[in-house]
Amino acid sequence: MRHESFETLGELTLEVRVPAGRIEIEAVEGTTTEVELDVRGGEEAAELLEEARIELRESRGGHEVVVEVEDRRWSRFWRRLDVRLRIQAP
Repeated sequence: MRHESFETLGELTLEVRVPAGRIEIEAVEGTTTEVELDVRGGEEAAELLEEARIELRESRGGHEVVVEVEDRRWSRFWRRLDVRLRIQAP
C-alpha cells in the first residue's frame, strides 16, 4: 500500500486516472488531503504501485492532486490486477 499526504489550502481539484478498480472519495474537515493506493494481483502489482504518479500541483487559487495509474488491466501472468484508491480531502 502507498500513502501520500498533502497540505491543500484553498480550492482543491482532483485529477484521477485509474483504468479499473475501486475509488472512494470522502470530503473531510481540515486542510490535509490523504491518498491511499493499493494494487493487488501478483508480482506486477508492486511495480505498478511504485510507478503510479501521485503528486500535488499548484493551481490558480489552490491546489490540484493528481493520481495516475498505468493501464495494465491484466498482468503478464493473466491475473487480474485489483486497484483500490481512497482519497480524503477537504
